[in-house]
Amino acid sequence: MSNFYSEAIEIISDKDADFRALVIEIAKTQPSIIVKASAALANKDSENWQDAVRRILNEQGIGGKIEAIKACRNLSGMDLKTAKGAVEAMM
Repeated sequence: MSNFYSEAIEIISDKDADFRALVIEIAKTQPSIIVKASAALANKDSENWQDAVRRILNEQGIGGKIEAIKACRNLSGMDLKTAKGAVEAMM
């Protein structure tokens, strides 16, 4: 995973961060992420990507890798390379 994750954690951990401005900037370049995050927040009972990946891998084993990557991408907004790495790390 890239260094962007550690930088992102630092940014969102800053108690003085202007999150509204941050979301607006994200929406300018990645509007789909905002839509997916909003949908996820609206339905808190929905499965998170980690749980979905675990469930798929438990049900289908190694043969479920592609389905797990798809679920990871759909639920998290990750790109293909990042989702593949995340799923492989959980295998």
